[in-house]
Amino acid sequence: MVWHSLFVSIHAATAILGLGPILAIGLAGALPLEPSAVIRLARPVLRLVGVSLVLMLLSGLALAWLDGWAPARQGWFHASLALYLGLGALHGVAMGATRGQASEADGSARVARLRKSSWAMSAVVGLLAILMTVRPG
Repeated sequence: MVWHSLFVSIHAATAILGLGPILAIGLAGALPLEPSAVIRLARPVLRLVGVSLVLMLLSGLALAWLDGWAPARQGWFHASLALYLGLGALHGVAMGATRGQASEADGSARVARLRKSSWAMSAVVGLLAILMTVRPG
């Protein structure tokens, strides 16, 4: 039971502290900032998100293992895995927008891609939170 509580705590804390800052990228992209400033802000946030995604996957699999893989036989678990993969893909899109030096010509397009992907990631995180709370059959 101690292990279960530990992994639930890791899973929840990682979701809140590691994925919550995604919203900051979308908000920064909507502010009248230089594109290079938004990209500089996004890089460490997205690195944190990447580490958090790994920790969430490992802690979620540990929880499923501790529960005898019972969650793996439920629909919400399959839906959460699909959303998790989508979140990873969106993270890859956002990371791609931060690579290299932002020239003035492509900086605005990169910030727009960052902003859109961060809003989409925030929506997916919200859906995941609902699934983890409601756990529909």
